[in-house]
Amino acid sequence: MSQRLLGEILGLSPVHVNRTLKALEEDRVLKKRNAHIEIFDLPRLIRESAFDAEYLNDDLNGLKARLARL
Repeated sequence: MSQRLLGEILGLSPVHVNRTLKALEEDRVLKKRNAHIEIFDLPRLIRESAFDAEYLNDDLNGLKARLARL
């Protein structure tokens, strides 16, 4: 996947994607190689990105509860 396409998917400019990947590479969180990214420190990447896997849960009860509060 190109940085341009990744930026389009994430709603970010290719420049921002490039700078972010470069910073993560300098911090030894990941390594860019051609069209691949090798992740060295997944827990840190998750922390740095404030990733929340809860939305990936296919349990609809959580969705129903959130919708009920609206």
